[in-house]
Amino acid sequence: MMTSPTMTSNITGCNVTSTYSPEFIIENQYDCDAMFESFLSSQRLVFDSYHLTRIWVTWVIFFISLAGNLTVLISVTVLRKTQSYSHCQLIMTHLSLANLAFTLFVLPMDAIWNYTLEWLAGDVMCRIMNSLKQFAMYISSAMIMVMGVDRVTGLLRPVSANQQRRRIVKFLTVAWVFSFINSIPPSVMFSAGPYWPMRCECPNHYVVQCVDFHLIKKGREIFYIYSMFISFFIPLYCIIICYLIIAFSIAKMAKRAKATELQSSGFRPPSSRKSLARRSLQRAKKISQLVTGLITITFVICWGPYYVVGLMHWFNEQHIERLPEGIMLMSLYLNPCLHPFITVCLMKEIRESICRKPNCSLATPR
Repeated sequence: MMTSPTMTSNITGCNVTSTYSPEFIIENQYDCDAMFESFLSSQRLVFDSYHLTRIWVTWVIFFISLAGNLTVLISVTVLRKTQSYSHCQLIMTHLSLANLAFTLFVLPMDAIWNYTLEWLAGDVMCRIMNSLKQFAMYISSAMIMVMGVDRVTGLLRPVSANQQRRRIVKFLTVAWVFSFINSIPPSVMFSAGPYWPMRCECPNHYVVQCVDFHLIKKGREIFYIYSMFISFFIPLYCIIICYLIIAFSIAKMAKRAKATELQSSGFRPPSSRKSLARRSLQRAKKISQLVTGLITITFVICWGPYYVVGLMHWFNEQHIERLPEGIMLMSLYLNPCLHPFITVCLMKEIRESICRKPNCSLATPR
């Protein structure tokens, strides 16, 4: 390493006394092209096979998610057999819309940005797209919470079908409004602007990105922590609490049903054939456990690695290997892609709508 002589830039107030490798200095002049290429390489802003692979994978996930969620949406809206929406159809409609929002607002932006490696759409689109991205992430998480809360309230406070539909409409309205309100701050925080890695030495070499450069580090950390909690930790906590309540409630109801059965039979030894009530409760318990496991595991596996990388970058400024980091970041994109498969496998009425006949070839979980 050698120290370059003091040089004066054409930007007022710049008096450069930085230390650079000799390869960047030719005849006492900075080789700005070489310095800029080195910066781009260090920041992973040079297009290579990694970016190409990530683009292809993103578009594949995009089309699978788009086709799957549109199929579910059409099956519960256009192809539904009833004139009005059932409780289940209403939930699946909004879950599919939330997944489509994530698919349309997040995946294409990531694929295009990984191709250009620079923000080329201007400041207005930077603010709009970041707001839409946050909105899609918030509503996707909120739908998971709505499903959990709805199952708990339906078990603990059963009501008529009409009342149940009105109740779920309230939950869904709160979820959409809450997600919209929380998507407004990114439109103020993010902006598109130039970044000069060597502002004084090479003022004509810069990169334009859509980021939050103008925020102080403390402000960024507060926003990221808040965003992380409302899109991951709070939904995760809600899911765990809801399904613990469901598990305990079903177990309690099963015990009560068994006691009632013994009492009604005059305390005769239990027969090998179980009562209809006990069979229904056991079936409900099994399906509940299956749904709980699939939704919780999908949510944790898809969203968890994304925020692990975020924590490492935001607070410790640590970098991990490129391929593992890319896989962890893109795991988030699988969430809306997997929901249609779970929905079709577990919900008989959706399978029947898709198959257009009462008896579909897919087996109903028992």
